[in-house]
Amino acid sequence: MLLEGMRVIDCGSWVAAPAAATVLGDFGAEVIKIEPPPGGDTYRWCAQFVPGFPQSAENYPWQLTGRNKKSIMLDLKQDDAYAALLALVRTADVFLTNFPPAVLARLKLRWADLREHNPRLVYGQLTGYGEQGPHANLAAFDRTGWWARSGMMDRMRYRDAPPAGGILGWGDHASAMSMFGAVMLGLYQRERTGQGSKVYSSLLANGLWANAIPLAARLAGAEVQLETPRHEMSNALAIPYGTRDGHWFYPWLFDEERDWLRFAMALGLGHLGEDERFTSTPERRAHASALIRLFEERVAQEDWPHWQSVMAGEGIDLIAVSTLDEVITDPQVVQNGGLLPLSMPAGAATHTVNSPIFMEGCPQARGGPGSRAGAAYGRDPARTGAVCRLAPAFSPHPFLAAATSVSKRARVTASSASASARATSSRLFRPLLALRISRSIARSAPTAFAVTGPVECGTSSEGASAAHVASDACAFSKRASLSAPERCRTSSE
Repeated sequence: MLLEGMRVIDCGSWVAAPAAATVLGDFGAEVIKIEPPPGGDTYRWCAQFVPGFPQSAENYPWQLTGRNKKSIMLDLKQDDAYAALLALVRTADVFLTNFPPAVLARLKLRWADLREHNPRLVYGQLTGYGEQGPHANLAAFDRTGWWARSGMMDRMRYRDAPPAGGILGWGDHASAMSMFGAVMLGLYQRERTGQGSKVYSSLLANGLWANAIPLAARLAGAEVQLETPRHEMSNALAIPYGTRDGHWFYPWLFDEERDWLRFAMALGLGHLGEDERFTSTPERRAHASALIRLFEERVAQEDWPHWQSVMAGEGIDLIAVSTLDEVITDPQVVQNGGLLPLSMPAGAATHTVNSPIFMEGCPQARGGPGSRAGAAYGRDPARTGAVCRLAPAFSPHPFLAAATSVSKRARVTASSASASARATSSRLFRPLLALRISRSIARSAPTAFAVTGPVECGTSSEGASAAHVASDACAFSKRASLSAPERCRTSSE
């Protein structure tokens, strides 16, 4: 795949910046997600606990933007965890974050902090409201930064009606595509100059771009009116109509003077052409509410399939106002790759939503499972264990290769005190202790050796066996890779 061999660090939370990393992963990049202990990114649990998210037994939001990623938990306030992150940064091509500027400064994660460790790094930063100004550090979601602050929320309402609330994640995913483009711009500059760069955007900037025509109109001194209520519209062809079975459609007709009678005749209302209220454009505009009611009453007498057939016979295209169920079965969506097959479907879902960019001759990764919460550095649990150093099998870079000092103290412990979790950790860890170390990087499945599952990497010097294994691991070349008879796989929650 196009971006195979590229390493991306996803050091963000929730949707906007992490979704940009998802798109990079769709084209083959290795994406390593940095999450805070103990539970990881809180977006993992939104489908179960956050009001407003449709409830499901499947973790569909995490599958959507957490697919094909590896995960490691790092308490970045701890020195050892920060050192582990820097080790990853030295091997990375892209670093993505959406932390507020003040948080980045406190955690030493700014571009100025990281570029000295990797001058070729492309650093992508997505903020809520930009890095300057009084609200630079104000937390934002797309509904606040993209939708409300940009002026769009005020525009999407009828006169004398309250603003509409918006759709889950719509501004986040739109902004993620801007960040994806910015990252590719940074990579292109690096290709030309050999140097990394910082690229940045914000939810507010993306909202302004989406709302650009009304804003440009105001900048030019034009008055921009709110949406006209339905029955005050002056053009009966410019609104949707509802059928008997609850479907809505738009008549795709632009020339009112020519097309209104075509539409009326297709509805069986040809006699309206002789009604003096509708014989000229000024008269139709003056009596548009009456014409709208006549059209509404007729459309509501038949079901959607009837009108589809009738209008097609008259050469009139109807644009469906599709329901969610209709979208996911729409041949136009399916045949153009709008849905991405899951590589390991674990429940009812066999697909998720695809990213919207395609390239001829360049395949995309299937929808791998959303990563499980990964191993954790920078914690000090009471349990002991042994140490290992992992390298993603397909990557050209050894995992945490530069963190020798960290690796010597790292230890792997069970992530849960429960007996079942300890047993699971033991099953995963035994093959890791039997790792066969080779001198060349193996290039195999991207989920091999993902640092995931019910294990934690802490920082401790406890245990002679731990120190022995760490010392042995660090004695090998930095180009060494690890293989094992059993792989740690990512899986959906």
